Amino acid sequence: AEDGAGLPGVCVVVKGTQAGTTTNAEGTYRLNAPATATLIFSYVGYKAQEIPLQGRSTLNVTLQPDAQS
Repeated sequence: AEDGAGLPGVCVVVKGTQAGTTTNAEGTYRLNAPATATLIFSYVGYKAQEIPLQGRSTLNVTLQPDAQS
């Protein structure tokens, strides 16, 4: 969320696949993905973000509000 709190219900998908999940009430998620995968984070009212894992096992993402939504 805009105040830095976790955002529940964010869609997290491995780019180019059907594999995905959503964040829980605290805004956390768990997803099995290849170390070379790119994750797509999307939520209504926020700009979608594509972030490559680059071998990382943890990603903390801050979504930006979408003024056009």
